[in-house]
Amino acid sequence: MREIKQDSDIRYMPRGERHWRRLPDEFDRAYTSNGNTQERVSNSEVSQGEVKNVEKRYRVSRGALLLVLVTIVSLISALIFGLAWSSDQGYKAQEAQVRSVSSGFLLSLTNFDPKTIDADFSRIQSYATGSFAAQSKQYFNSPIRQELIAAIASSRGQIRHLFIESLKHNSAQTYGVIDQTYVNSKVKVPQTDTLRILLGLTHTSFGWRISTVTVLR
Repeated sequence: MREIKQDSDIRYMPRGERHWRRLPDEFDRAYTSNGNTQERVSNSEVSQGEVKNVEKRYRVSRGALLLVLVTIVSLISALIFGLAWSSDQGYKAQEAQVRSVSSGFLLSLTNFDPKTIDADFSRIQSYATGSFAAQSKQYFNSPIRQELIAAIASSRGQIRHLFIESLKHNSAQTYGVIDQTYVNSKVKVPQTDTLRILLGLTHTSFGWRISTVTVLR
């Protein structure tokens, strides 16, 4: 091995090699002085030291990378779960509102008395929107009010079943089965009937409202 000096740096060129390389600084300092004799770390020792350092850095880097990956996967899983939970809770809240509005409307539609007919009709109209709002306004402003008052008509209704047929975005559809008992001056015995009503609902700035009413036979 020949010794080459350049800019006060000691470099080594192994025999048979065309290119020289500088040993790392930590190996340049690894020597002892004894008079004019300096003992340096051999090339074999340097190579082994370098390999060990590289392996150590690789193990540390790989461990850090795995930790980062595990953290990212955990965060993504938590985000997905949070979104799914939020979506499910949001759907359940909308479902409860649709059911509540449908139930309230059906009970208002089938429960009225001649003494409170104006308030009863006003309550029914408060649920209306869209085409049903126009229809109910026309119907309830007709002579039907005076006819019901004159006939001393009253009705009592109870919901037997109420199903949510569909619920998507700003529209919903429900189906109700109502047991109705009604009486008037022309009927001596209270009459019972079963109503099957399909409701269309629309979500407005005021919440869910009834947009269509279809009485099924």
